Amino acid sequence: MASNASSSTGTSPSFVMAAKYPYPSNVNVANFVHKNYLLWKTQMLGLIESQDMMGFIEGQISIPTFTIEIVENGAARTVPNPEFLAWKKSDRLLRGWITGSLSEEVLGLVVGLQTSSEIF
Repeated sequence: MASNASSSTGTSPSFVMAAKYPYPSNVNVANFVHKNYLLWKTQMLGLIESQDMMGFIEGQISIPTFTIEIVENGAARTVPNPEFLAWKKSDRLLRGWITGSLSEEVLGLVVGLQTSSEIF
């Protein structure tokens, strides 16, 4: 029987992922317009840094693979990667913070960008 390091310490895998990819829930940042970029950037970086999410913006937290292969009863199958799902949830939250703080004028410039890093 395989041993799982998480279960041997009493920590569930979902708790480990939640700690790795945090899910803060609120943000209050002035809308970015072309005239207040430095103020907006200062506020956003303060928020992002306070939640230990700079790695999403700066690239230290890379995108995990979308799927993984597992073997059960000698048969391999592809399943969604829980690391990717956790990463996506946090990145989408961060992307929402950023886009939610943009004025309509600036928001038009980021339409179609997918990740928080691309938008920032």
